[in-house]
Amino acid sequence: MVDVGANLGWYTLVAAPIVGATGRVFAVEPNPGLARLVQESVHTNGFVGWTQVYQVAVSDAPGVVDLVYDPDMPGGGVIRPASYALTHVRSTATRVAAVRLDALLAGHAGPLDVLKMDIEGWEGVALRGMTGILDRSPRLRMLVEWGTAQDQTPAPRAETALELGRRGYTPFRIAPDGSIARETWDGALAEQALTNFVLLPEGDPLAVP
Repeated sequence: MVDVGANLGWYTLVAAPIVGATGRVFAVEPNPGLARLVQESVHTNGFVGWTQVYQVAVSDAPGVVDLVYDPDMPGGGVIRPASYALTHVRSTATRVAAVRLDALLAGHAGPLDVLKMDIEGWEGVALRGMTGILDRSPRLRMLVEWGTAQDQTPAPRAETALELGRRGYTPFRIAPDGSIARETWDGALAEQALTNFVLLPEGDPLAVP
């Protein structure tokens, strides 16, 4: 399981006991303060043997980027040059390394099972950098934040929808009771509210008619 945009590590700490010592959990969080807290939680809970924390940003190319965030809400950090990165009165910027997810997890040769991604609009750019993972993980299930902020980045939602649709993925909405309902990519592109979609590959047994 890969937790991209781990924040305080809630998904990481839920996943670690589920996969157990024979599995692997990778937490990716660019904010140094948050990444340190995730690492401390992993250590405190005894998950170090199979849970790795990376303090980097994921993108479509290696480099260095500015992570801009409000100190009162560090988990809402965005990568410049998102236009909204400059609107917070108390925003601060931290330079962090950016890597392709394919490169970061190059040492894990097997397929991945689950990926959660919540990186404040940079999701499409990060997906550009994980085509190798998608190629080797035909059964990968994803939980991805989806919002209009992505359209202000180099990888707008239309590009992401086209690529994932080509790969056989279908978006599903999460209902209040926890069930999921099939959506179309056109419907996902028409969505204006910030939404979390479950993305399932073709033939996944969780997919509903």
